[in-house]
Amino acid sequence: MTQQRPAPWVRKLAADGGLLLLDTASNCLSAYNSSAQLVWELLEQGGSETELVAGFAARCGIAHDLACKDVRAIIHQWRSQGLLSANGSSKRSTKRWVAPVRTDWSQTPPPRWVTKMTCTIRSTVFAFAIEPANLIDFVPIFFKHLETPDAVPDVRIEIRETGENDPALLVDGIERLRTRDAGQLIGAVNQTILERIHPGIEWLAIVHGAAVARDGDGWAIPAACGSGKTTLTAYLLARGYDYLADDHVALSAPEGRIVPWPLPMSIKEGSWDVLSQYYQKLPHFPQYRTKRGEARQLVPSAEVWDTNPVLLKGFIFPRYVSGAKATLTRLAPFDALQRLLGDQIWLGYPITEHRVGDFIRWIEDKPAYILEHGNLADAALCIEGIM
Repeated sequence: MTQQRPAPWVRKLAADGGLLLLDTASNCLSAYNSSAQLVWELLEQGGSETELVAGFAARCGIAHDLACKDVRAIIHQWRSQGLLSANGSSKRSTKRWVAPVRTDWSQTPPPRWVTKMTCTIRSTVFAFAIEPANLIDFVPIFFKHLETPDAVPDVRIEIRETGENDPALLVDGIERLRTRDAGQLIGAVNQTILERIHPGIEWLAIVHGAAVARDGDGWAIPAACGSGKTTLTAYLLARGYDYLADDHVALSAPEGRIVPWPLPMSIKEGSWDVLSQYYQKLPHFPQYRTKRGEARQLVPSAEVWDTNPVLLKGFIFPRYVSGAKATLTRLAPFDALQRLLGDQIWLGYPITEHRVGDFIRWIEDKPAYILEHGNLADAALCIEGIM
């Protein structure tokens, strides 16, 4: 194993319960467990591979062979992520890093748009034009119901190809972001819309998940695709909860209020039967194909966009397991943060240490739970028990 050191472009941020690393070159924030934290601290101290493994084995109280295996696995992961430099080199890996280049867009060939649409959101008219084929469905799926093709645009949002595998986001002709990460591009588009329809608001974060409210208390339901998040959210709405968001939960600074982002909910085919008793018109909802199969859209009223922001009370991370008894398990703040970072979270571009610090301090006061369930009614009872 070549001697490795923490890369000079990586910042270790203060966090209780684990390791938090900010890659300033790729604008990525990652959280790791306490074992990885120990390996990073040993790397910071220098020394040979033998000394690193010996120190890890002694601190963890494990056999040398097991320590060697664990350390090699952790270092391999960090090396593949570009978080380490060999022998103190300050050269950024060209495999992951492309130096930023600004384009004179007036001198580029005419774009080949794959998606063009004009929509009105809270009285602001947005014109969307998207060139990369992998983002062809983004705007039509989420904003089709708000389409106003004859309206005069107030804002023009473009995603352009650059010829360098890093698409660029342009807002009114000004380049705002360049990245190959589709999640970051979509997050930046969403933030652009939020900034225009809610001028003057400072943003704490945008989290991948749903959000509902009851009696003025908001709850975020973050989860990866396939966890049953949207099905649970639709069920809670049928029980009288207020709909705030699905797919993206927008949090304003400094209190972390949920600003409504009520995009259509994508109800997958496997949930049609269980939800049809609460949504009798479900068979007539708009249907389309997703990567996970057929889906129908539960489209909210446009008036939901005007709902006042609601203070977020806590996080619920759902996981549907067929036949499982509904249980709630409290999470430590760092574990909640690690789960959010493991999926999708938007903390601005570029991510700053100050902004990350604000978010960490904020999340420390928010209760977070894992909700495992095999039945929607039992899951709802668990949620109502903590509200």
